[in-house]
Amino acid sequence: MYTVSAIYHIVHWEPARRRIWRALDHANIFVLIAGTYTPLCFNILSGWVRIALLASIWFLAAAGIVFTLFPYALHVPKWFNALLYILMGWIAILAMPAFLAVLPWAFVLTMIAGGVLYTIGALIYASHWPNPFPRIFGYHEIFHLFVIAGSVAFASCVWIWALTFPRV
Repeated sequence: MYTVSAIYHIVHWEPARRRIWRALDHANIFVLIAGTYTPLCFNILSGWVRIALLASIWFLAAAGIVFTLFPYALHVPKWFNALLYILMGWIAILAMPAFLAVLPWAFVLTMIAGGVLYTIGALIYASHWPNPFPRIFGYHEIFHLFVIAGSVAFASCVWIWALTFPRV
């Protein structure tokens, strides 16, 4: 995801190609969210909770990708994808009892911190505020810092707990 995002943001594209790269960048956010959930669900959860959460998150990711790649044909408003990103990010709350049954509170707090960082980033992106130095370091760059921090939190969850968890 970060490679596509970097290419989209670094290169000065003509408008038609820019729309394509923007769609790929935004579609990859759905892949990142679902891809982050996958090792957490697959390695830590078991039974119907694992199946339900994995099926839900990948269904929402697939729907989001379709909505992102074909927004005009499907008449999807711009705010819808942002709402779907946040919904996907917080859906793990439904599985917290299952996670807490086998993992320490540090895991849950790290996940919540990652979710809060992503959500703050989304709110900054949606509101275009704060925007301290618009041409140099504005709301978009601040948004990206929050996304990177959220990614670090979730990567920590995967590396520290999911990959070392004795698979059930």
